[in-house]
Amino acid sequence: MGIDTHYVETKRSLNGSGGEAGAQSSSKVPQSIAHITPFKVLKFGSSILRGPKDLPRVVAEIYRYHRKGIKIIAVVSAFNGDTDRLIEEASSFGAEKDNIHAPRFISLGEYRTAALLAIACDQAGLAAGVLGARALGFRAKGHPHRADPLGIDKQKLLQALKQNDVAIIPGFVAIGESGEPVLLGRGGSDLSAMILAAELGLEEAVLLKDVDGVYEQDPAQAVGALKRYSHISYEDARHVAGELVQERAINHANRKEMSIRVGCLGGGYDTIISAKTIPPTISTRTRPIVVALAGCGVVGGAVADLLQEQAQDFQLCAMLVRDSKKTRPDSVRGLKQVSSVEALLDAQPDIIVDALSSGALGERLTEAALARGISVSSANKQALAGRLEPLHRLANEKGACLTYSAAVGGGTPMIELVRRVASSARIISIEAVTNGTVNYILSGLAKGHSFDEALKAARKAGFAEADPSADLTGMDAVAKAEILAWEGFEQAVSSTTPSQILDAALLDKISKAPGAWRQITRIIREKDDRPRISVSYHRVEEDDFFYKINDEANAIRITTRDGSVYSTKGRGAGAVPTAHSIVADLGAIRRQRA
Repeated sequence: MGIDTHYVETKRSLNGSGGEAGAQSSSKVPQSIAHITPFKVLKFGSSILRGPKDLPRVVAEIYRYHRKGIKIIAVVSAFNGDTDRLIEEASSFGAEKDNIHAPRFISLGEYRTAALLAIACDQAGLAAGVLGARALGFRAKGHPHRADPLGIDKQKLLQALKQNDVAIIPGFVAIGESGEPVLLGRGGSDLSAMILAAELGLEEAVLLKDVDGVYEQDPAQAVGALKRYSHISYEDARHVAGELVQERAINHANRKEMSIRVGCLGGGYDTIISAKTIPPTISTRTRPIVVALAGCGVVGGAVADLLQEQAQDFQLCAMLVRDSKKTRPDSVRGLKQVSSVEALLDAQPDIIVDALSSGALGERLTEAALARGISVSSANKQALAGRLEPLHRLANEKGACLTYSAAVGGGTPMIELVRRVASSARIISIEAVTNGTVNYILSGLAKGHSFDEALKAARKAGFAEADPSADLTGMDAVAKAEILAWEGFEQAVSSTTPSQILDAALLDKISKAPGAWRQITRIIREKDDRPRISVSYHRVEEDDFFYKINDEANAIRITTRDGSVYSTKGRGAGAVPTAHSIVADLGAIRRQRA
């Protein structure tokens, strides 16, 4: 497949030899470079989709692949119990097991899940499209409740993936020969996932369950040590995993010589169903990662909410706050509150999340944590700009990880894209919209609002701080540019780079030349090989890419020496998108240490 600049696809990825794009420890650029698969099929079963409250965990799983530049096909089951309730209700009206109209009603469970997941993805800044069986051209024949799949309209799926980060497919349902919905049998979402992966030419599909692989016996009923398979053959899986994976899905994988990867949310362990069996080994489950939270404002509170949904993987131990009497989110009520860096470190966390608004305090916290061998996930660009090289060196010396995906782009995976491109090509220039607050204000001005009205709206939406001076002076964008420059050009840049201020004079200029204005950050490789940063305001009507970046959106466009162009866009401000970026970093560190 060629490079499509809208797809956020690159020729190379950073996650080779077990590494992951979000976690850095021993070196800035990993030793190996592996090819990245542009598409991945993830199937989310009812064992993890117990109800709408589980959707944030599913979104987090989608996001961790999205930030690697992978397009996701998310196949979903109905929420736990929904299918049984729908079958019972249909039966109460006389629908027998072979009733041709019942599938339309029973499949409402999958369609409900798909629609709610799309809403949750949108909140997190992921562009999502829902393709039902008819829109997908998913055809099947035979019994209306146990139909045999015939295939899909591949072009419709590819078009949906071109327009979105994730294509959400209600599993279990197809369109029969009469044009009516038909079902693929109990556990049919597993089969849906395998059909879609086969149609896309993928080598595997990932089935996400409430267990981290196939065990010798049901973990819920096992006595004594648990033994998990790393690899199990199709034939053995039919006997051992019959209650976990639909047999028809296993048979389809066998015919197509594909693999089925069975695992749980968050990854770390899984089982591959393919041609061979490796005897199971005793499972060693790792303890939850202990996390301390520095700052519990809008972003910190959203991080706490997400971690509460992943309590099996993460455990909050303490939080650093300025005002212990302030009302906190339910997710942190009762959590130990401390007022000093030393007290937070003394809580002995594995990782500290820096969601502080103070760059100076964040810098002191990060250095002190790394010095103790405590990993840091930071959203604090002011604490990192100009200091990444010594901080990474310290992390490497102490065996800690330093991650900061949320420091640039919010929920837009800018740093990940820069790393992937830089690992395989020489970057000539980076152009980006990195400040969601300023972009929101500029979008308001374009709609005819006054500056005060636009700023007030940005504050109300949770994008603008009480003191927006760092945004309006451009210093926020400069700090982010310094981080991108270090990642893309492997050189530190002085923080004294001048920027253009959104002041009365500039507002007057914008008012006299109305249209689509953007604050554009540019990082250009100079003749002496050093990067030069500029932050300035431009009309972008003739630049289709930046012209479409409205409200709080962020975007980045990278050009390499061979003329290739890579880009991505997404929500650059807001608590939920930023929190997902932080939690994805935490997951990367957890998997790296598993």
